[in-house]
Amino acid sequence: MKNKLSVFFAILALACLSASAVWAQSDTHKIVKPGDLKWEDVASMPKGAKIAVIEGPVSEAVPFTFRLKFPAN
Repeated sequence: MKNKLSVFFAILALACLSASAVWAQSDTHKIVKPGDLKWEDVASMPKGAKIAVIEGPVSEAVPFTFRLKFPAN
């Protein structure tokens, strides 16, 4: 029984690992390096605040991804 359970968990682990590798190779996955980001000023925030849009249009009601930088203090 213990041997069968060990084999079951080993097969389950391999299945999960192979599935995640397939999902990571889909066309929708996007990797952006920090040097590739285009930082712009944000008019509606304090002076020195910057935004970098990674994916999607911020002006539409659709999913989007962005990063914000704020000045110290």
